[in-house]
Parts: sequence; C-alpha cells; structure tokens
Amino acid sequence: MKITVSNKGFSIIEMSISAAIMSAVALGVSTLIGHQSNSISYMEDRLSHQMFKKEINELLDQPEICKNSLQGLRAPALGLTLGSGISINDKNGDAIYNTGAKNIVDGIKIVSINLTNLDLDNVATLGNGLLQIRVERNDKSKMAMQVIEKRVPLIVDAVTRAILDCPAAGGASGLGVDQTWQDLTASRSNNVVYQNTTGKPIMLSLAFRDGGQLEVSQNGVTGWIVISDQNYRPAYTQSLIPPNQYYRATGRRNGQWIELR
Repeated sequence: MKITVSNKGFSIIEMSISAAIMSAVALGVSTLIGHQSNSISYMEDRLSHQMFKKEINELLDQPEICKNSLQGLRAPALGLTLGSGISINDKNGDAIYNTGAKNIVDGIKIVSINLTNLDLDNVATLGNGLLQIRVERNDKSKMAMQVIEKRVPLIVDAVTRAILDCPAAGGASGLGVDQTWQDLTASRSNNVVYQNTTGKPIMLSLAFRDGGQLEVSQNGVTGWIVISDQNYRPAYTQSLIPPNQYYRATGRRNGQWIELR
C-alpha cells in the first residue's frame, strides 16, 4: 500500500481565521486583567478610606489631639462652615493631616477639612461642631469622593468666639468628668468677680430672690456679657463657665450657690 504524505500547509483563509481567534482571545484576556486591576484598585481605595476613617475617629476621641487641632480657630456662626486653616494635629501641635503637604493617605487624597457649627448661638459657650474631611479617589479606581464626618463638642470664648477646648467624647477634660457638685454659698457673694481656674468648664446653679443676671468676661474688668438674665421671682439659672473665664452674679440671691467643678 502506498502512503501519500501531503506537504500542503494552511491556507491564507485558515491563517487569517486563526489570527483573528487568537487576537480575540488576547483582547478578552487583556480586558479581564484590566477589569481585575480596576477592581483591586477600587477595593484598595475603599479599604484605605475605611482605615483612615477609623484613624480619624480614634484621634479626635483623644481630648488633647482634638484640642490641638481646633484650639484658637474662630467658631463660625450658627449653621455656617469654616473651610480653611484646619488640620489634624498631634499632641505636640504638629500636623498629622492637612490639605497641604500632608494630604496623601495610602493613595487617597485629602481635598478639604471643614468645621460646621451645629448648635452654638451667639451666647452659648458649649455646643457641638461637625468636622468633615473630604477625600478624593485614586485616579486608577472608580471610587467616588468620600466624606468622613466626626461630631465634636466645643467650648468657645464668650466674647471672641474662639475655640478654647474640644472635650472629646469620653475624654478626660470634659464637663462632669472627675467633677462634683459643691455648695459654695458661704464663700460666694453677688457683685464679686470670680475666675474659673480649674482648667475645665464648670457649671453654675444659682437662685435669685428678685431676679438677677450672670455675667462673664475675658479679663474680669471689661467686656462683660450677660449669659443669663432672670426676671422671675424667685429665679433660678444654670450656666456654663469655660476655663479661665471670669464670672459674677448680680441681683439679690436667696438660695444656694452651687458649682459643678
């Protein structure tokens, strides 16, 4: 039997079809790898965002860091937002994060840091602010801009509205922490100036016979501001005094002078 071996190769059409199939497979593999790369980048950015959010909350829960980050800034009017000059500072006052040189966190970028006044009116010296940190997505991912929010308690100067302290939630510098109600009736008199030197905010609870006022001043001499004006008979009032502020009561007092300090 004669065996015939054909030396005929692939035709041009067959080679074209093969090349097209290989190109399609290569394109599919390339597209799949691209999608996987984008997905991995997105997940990395999401993880970085969640870790950064956790870190910010832990930092601002520390009273000293919260205070160093916000102290000296002028609190915006009720409902308004302060959008410049804010950074997250360490216990030495050095910036940890800001919108300048220290704005990159594991591939995500800090775009802005804002502080909104939630409930501090023109008279109140203790209230709450909302700190908002906007971070931008990594260019390689599809993650939209994210906002990290942290509610922070604030103590402000009654005159200048400058932020004096940030007694973070659970912090050791807050009102009522390591403080007790004390009856100071025997050592307090009306129209006499006193100063809060405790380093913490204190709370006053007073009773007046024919009404009276509670006033605060930054220097104890000028710039007195009425923070409580009671015209009832008898009248009762409770007010917060920030650290280092001077205070005095006017009117005729017929009850106890109680301080939480």
